[in-house]
Amino acid sequence: MEELNSGMVSVAASLMVFAGVSIMVINILRYRAYEKYAGEMSRLGISRSALALPRLLLIVFLIGYVLVGLFGRPDLIVGGILLGGSIFVFLILRVMRLITTRIRENDERLEALYRELRSNLDQITGDSLAVFRVNLTKDKVEEKAGKDLFESDLTEDTWSGLISARRSALITAGDSGEEKTGFEREELLDMFSTGRRQISKVFFTRRQDGRNCFVRLNASLAEQPGSGYAAAFITERECSREMVNEAISTGVLGEQYDLVAYLADDMYTVVSCSCEDGLCGCVLPEGEQGHFQDFIERKFIPILHGTDEEKERLAAALSFEEVKRCVSRDGSYTVDCPCSRDGRLFYKRFSFYMAEPRFDFCLMLVSDITKPVREQLERNERLKDALASAEQASAAKSAFLSNMSHDIRTPMNAIIGFAHLAMREESISSVRDFLKKIDSSSRHLLALINDILEMSRIESGKMTIEPVPSDLVSLADEIRDMFSAQMSERQIRYDVSCDLVHRNVLCDRNRLSRVLLNLVSNALKFTPEGGSVSVLIKETGSGADAADYEIRVKDTGIGMSPEFAEKVFEAFERERNSTVSGIQGTGLGMAITKNIVELMDGRIGLVTAPGEGTEAIVSLSFPFASENISADAVRRTDDRPERFNGERILLAEDMEVNRELAVMLLNAMGLEVTCAVNGQEAVELVSQAPAGYYSAVLMDIQMPVMNGYEAARAIRQLPETSDCGVPIIAMTANAFSEDVRKALDAGMNGHVSKPVDPKHLMQTLREVI
Repeated sequence: MEELNSGMVSVAASLMVFAGVSIMVINILRYRAYEKYAGEMSRLGISRSALALPRLLLIVFLIGYVLVGLFGRPDLIVGGILLGGSIFVFLILRVMRLITTRIRENDERLEALYRELRSNLDQITGDSLAVFRVNLTKDKVEEKAGKDLFESDLTEDTWSGLISARRSALITAGDSGEEKTGFEREELLDMFSTGRRQISKVFFTRRQDGRNCFVRLNASLAEQPGSGYAAAFITERECSREMVNEAISTGVLGEQYDLVAYLADDMYTVVSCSCEDGLCGCVLPEGEQGHFQDFIERKFIPILHGTDEEKERLAAALSFEEVKRCVSRDGSYTVDCPCSRDGRLFYKRFSFYMAEPRFDFCLMLVSDITKPVREQLERNERLKDALASAEQASAAKSAFLSNMSHDIRTPMNAIIGFAHLAMREESISSVRDFLKKIDSSSRHLLALINDILEMSRIESGKMTIEPVPSDLVSLADEIRDMFSAQMSERQIRYDVSCDLVHRNVLCDRNRLSRVLLNLVSNALKFTPEGGSVSVLIKETGSGADAADYEIRVKDTGIGMSPEFAEKVFEAFERERNSTVSGIQGTGLGMAITKNIVELMDGRIGLVTAPGEGTEAIVSLSFPFASENISADAVRRTDDRPERFNGERILLAEDMEVNRELAVMLLNAMGLEVTCAVNGQEAVELVSQAPAGYYSAVLMDIQMPVMNGYEAARAIRQLPETSDCGVPIIAMTANAFSEDVRKALDAGMNGHVSKPVDPKHLMQTLREVI
């Protein structure tokens, strides 16, 4: 057993030695490769003695292997030492190779940086004034190039001496009295030791040629390859334009300028100057310098536009003292100047900005503002016109309200006065006469109210056109019949004629009738006795589906002045003269007419002159109706019986006085009336009645509990055993076309507006019963 164990130990020790020998062979090869770096060690700042340790270890362990080979097999301890030592040498060589490689890479980077900085010396542009390569460690200027800005000596070989000689030129009174530039040798070495590699500063100074300017000093720091010395690459360049551009971009970016300059003390320096229109009067070369006050007095005061007082005020505003005071206080200052040259007026804006308070560095910009000033003047004129129009509209509405107050109170006075007399009068004939006058005044008052409401709907955009099949001839007949009696009373010759090929068209018959009514009514109103009024509806052209029509209403009345003819279609306008002062009217009729015509895509115009009458000409186009409309179907007839035969009517009306009036009218027509005071009660009465019990229902709309629309829908939903199909007629003060539509949509059969016209009510009842 002991022999077995001894043999195993011997085998293990031999394997260790064998492995160690293999690793040592690798170590010898690695060491030979690593020795190739030995020639570079001194350049990298590494001593060749760094190779001594791995070389010594290699020799020691090689001797160990030789001894083992000469004197027999090793035991485990010797084998482990040799193997461990071989591995240790391997690791040492590996680490040293990595360290050396990193140092070499870093050195290569430093060398590349140094070469890059060094190459800048060979690429000095015209903007660079001077360039220096300095060994800060040795305080030696190793290379310099360029031209000197200042009255200082470039022959200095030390950077300390060179920067000291230039300090007085770089540090100005505006720089807070600092004694150092920040580019002194000690300052740069401190930067280098803390890892900072760049410094840049701007100085305001005066060049050798006497020009004021800004100078930027840049220093780039680097380690000198091989020696490890601190090196600095320092450039001087003028940056006046750069400072101006920076001020423009941060303070006033986005405008175009005729002149860009900067002020220092009372001196100006031109950065750029251009004036394409030739009106600036100051096209100056770049870099020109001079006294600001001389510049203003020579270039701009002679072209100022305005009175002597205005010119003096502008000259004072552009004085150097005023500019400096305002810019120092507010940071910016603007003066707008009207100018004139060669008889042409234009506007210039002087803008001053404090760019660098330390140096009293002020930016001056001159821009042309002719276009925006003219646009502002035009806007002001438009605002004046709008204000005048608003004042005119306000005056017109004030006059309208005054007229309305007069025109409404006039018939109201007659209504109230004659009603009072009628109540006191015992004579039946006198009472009838009073009632006729009350009726006439009431109709006039209703016309006033209708015009006001119609104009309100037009202005709110609620008026719409609803085309229906219509007969233009029957429409003309209605207009003739409507005014014939009044024309005869005033002995006015009245003629209505048609010249038509296609008489049946699709149009809003009610709106077109309103146009004709307004035009004929005006002609009647302003034509004296013995005059004439003619109406002509003429077809002027036709196509396959539509035709063009012209309506001419001509009178021999008083005519209009040219001034009033231009605004006759404006709302609330009435001509003011003694001839028409006694004629009643709202001043809305022609405005309503024009709006209706335009809603029909038509045109209206006037031919008129004072004392020569007026002719209104309306041009319209209508599509043809698909069926012929009989004149008898659209004209009201007077040969029907005026009384019914006791048919039952259900009246739903919440106001007592209106119920009383309606019951009296219906009874006079021969009808029996049952009353309901709200929509719910009307529904209950219809639901309790058998079919056919009521001949019709007259339904108010605005009622408590249930309104008329809701009541009509409820009646239509009643069982068929009730009187659910009874004709329902809306009798309401909701008198517009949309109100008629709502009534029909709710299931009603007709519409009668309040105040109720008995003839119209009779006709409507005849149609539905």
